[in-house]
Amino acid sequence: LVTALFVLLTVPPSLALGLALALLLNRKLPGIALFRTIFYLPAILPSIATLTIWKFVFNPQFGLANALLTNLGLPTSLWLGSEQAALPTMALIGLWGNVGANVVGGVGAIMIIFLGALQAVPQEIYEAAEMDGAGRTRMFLRMTLPMISPIIFLQLVLQIISALQAFNQPAVLTKGGPNDATNLLMFKIYTNGFGNLSQYPDLGYAIAQVLVLFALIVAVTTFTFRFSSMWVYEDSTVE
Repeated sequence: LVTALFVLLTVPPSLALGLALALLLNRKLPGIALFRTIFYLPAILPSIATLTIWKFVFNPQFGLANALLTNLGLPTSLWLGSEQAALPTMALIGLWGNVGANVVGGVGAIMIIFLGALQAVPQEIYEAAEMDGAGRTRMFLRMTLPMISPIIFLQLVLQIISALQAFNQPAVLTKGGPNDATNLLMFKIYTNGFGNLSQYPDLGYAIAQVLVLFALIVAVTTFTFRFSSMWVYEDSTVE
């Protein structure tokens, strides 16, 4: 359940923010290449170092987050030390950059892929739509989204798989706590398979959990593919 909630907290926001940034940076403006590089940089930073920095930022005693809230006159939070706020905080950190299980994590990486998809859309169809009097909102909903829907679908599948396999976040930030509030499935598999100071390793149980995770990924991917024809545009649909 914690892993499922983590997927819901990370995948939709990361896709939405990645697409919004791609639309914002898909403009021919002076210095736009520099801004694209700046937004992409978090995706290539070392994940463990990045998570360690964020752990200090959200430290409830001397962290930058609470210091900023105090200066603004707002109530502070325990962040990663709170059973209610730990998982949302961990998901928020995951949106900033590549701190997931693999390189598909982070809004910056998603933004670059969406930006490439947007630039591959033929400009002639926009020119024709403008001549017919279509507005920007209508062109985005009726033309842009359908044309890049295969890339959105690909990113949806990759981000779900990445979130289901998330390990670095609980390992570095919370150790699965407090009170198992951030004990994601991959971290649970690690602690069962390799043990900790309070228990002996249980490889059989860990292997069983790996098989469950594999079956879960297959089921979610199959379900996503099953309903993709309802909203994913394909060239064959216009023939």
